[in-house]
Amino acid sequence: MAKADIKPRYTVKVNFSARKWASGQYISSWVHGKAYRVQQVSGNRVLLTGIIS
Repeated sequence: MAKADIKPRYTVKVNFSARKWASGQYISSWVHGKAYRVQQVSGNRVLLTGIIS
């Protein structure tokens, strides 16, 4: 699946190689490798349910 195919309500996993959110904040280690539901898509950015970034 390509990033462009991601839609709200899909479940995605945060890769271990990801270091920063689109906002520039560092991703906490407890987030890596876990699956989260996509709440909203805006361009190439996604808002994940339960994650404040």
